[in-house]
Amino acid sequence: MAFIRNRKLLIVTIVAVLLLLTQLDLDNFVSIFDVTKHIYSLNFLSRQTKPVICVLVLACNRPSVKRCLDSVFKYRVLTPSVNFPVIVSQDCGSHPETTQVIKSYGDKILHIHQPDLSAIITDGTTKQGYYKQARHHAWALKQAFYEFKCPNVIVLEDDLEVAPDFFEYFAATLPLYLQDTSILCVTASNLQAKPGIVNMSAINLLHRTDFFFGWGWMISKKVFKSLGSWPKVYWDVWLGLPDERQGRSCIRPEIPRTKNFGRDGTSGHKFFDDLVQDLVVSKDFIPFTTLNLSYLLRDNYNRRLSQQVSESKLITNLPGFELGLSSNKYKEGLSFHVLYHDPLEFRLLTKYFRLYGKTMG
Repeated sequence: MAFIRNRKLLIVTIVAVLLLLTQLDLDNFVSIFDVTKHIYSLNFLSRQTKPVICVLVLACNRPSVKRCLDSVFKYRVLTPSVNFPVIVSQDCGSHPETTQVIKSYGDKILHIHQPDLSAIITDGTTKQGYYKQARHHAWALKQAFYEFKCPNVIVLEDDLEVAPDFFEYFAATLPLYLQDTSILCVTASNLQAKPGIVNMSAINLLHRTDFFFGWGWMISKKVFKSLGSWPKVYWDVWLGLPDERQGRSCIRPEIPRTKNFGRDGTSGHKFFDDLVQDLVVSKDFIPFTTLNLSYLLRDNYNRRLSQQVSESKLITNLPGFELGLSSNKYKEGLSFHVLYHDPLEFRLLTKYFRLYGKTMG
């Protein structure tokens, strides 16, 4: 009797599938099959003993996403202690050249499409591209966390190449992130990483920062659920606002672990030429998972930072300070700190020291 019931169930299932095929073309059916297969695969991964960090690549209409994906698969194998399933979320419809590139990776990735391609009513001064970016990020993150059950997600945009130890970096910081509730995210970027400013010898040094910037960043499902309603535009600025940060910091490296090659992005050529193209990126593999990163825990970090500030020299006269540097008045390795009192003074100081000075949050 059980055999007969199973046969009846099988027949009903086959009929249902045949009826479905009459409503869909073959390409759509294959797409549904692939997504179903990957949902099972990702759910299976989430039950593994190894930690899982899904890699969410946001694509649109640039075939150069191949540079991003090639670097992901080249270096992912160097950190086998964590599972890194790759999801590519494509906006902008099915741009033929970009779609062809993405599909060439076969079952190494899960390829999904952001379905809402409607025009967005803007404020009249902001590019529609920034609104579409916010919409795509919100949809793709919800898919990763709620549809595919990813416990943690690294967000990569299609114009980013990753460094050799990119995955090692996130594998090492994940336990810290899950332990310390004062951490909002882990990012692979550092907007101050220009030659002559960044410490190129501190290749394994990590920091806590109250400044959020993307370009390869990790967020957990728990933290994502703690956020308010996703904004319609400038999602990265919103994520750095006090109401969203809630006193939390992000972990960042001294030397970036991603390289942005997207000169033709929404922000335009000037942003890329002035800020992005000169940023350095790590070319080495640092075994972060073997290092003691407990200095990044909030209390440890604050204690260490307070000591460093108290032992450094206060700069009160910038012209005099510059003169002292040019005359070798100060010993090599001596640290300094500067006090500022308002956002305007902060921007003036960052301009003076050739730092990125835009306040976000």
